[in-house]
Amino acid sequence: MLYPLLLAKTVVQASRKANSSNNSSQYPSIRSSIQGIYTAGGFFALYRGLGAQLFKGVLRQGTAMMVKQRIEQLVVQAYLRQRALRRVQYKG
Repeated sequence: MLYPLLLAKTVVQASRKANSSNNSSQYPSIRSSIQGIYTAGGFFALYRGLGAQLFKGVLRQGTAMMVKQRIEQLVVQAYLRQRALRRVQYKG
């Protein structure tokens, strides 16, 4: 539901960057961007690129989760090793 707003925001930002070299003070609004996208391509144009964004999000979150789990494993292993060393020192 929010994806068309994100798409329109991206279009507005891109047009601002393109027009910044021309020093144009007339920038499109999010509403006019949504209307333009809908007029040019219909309803489904409002969701173009959604699949790529979903793939990117899943890939990013999956990678972050793998790194987090690996760091967690390393910390637990280090703690257990340190605990085992302390037990050996106290016995000896």
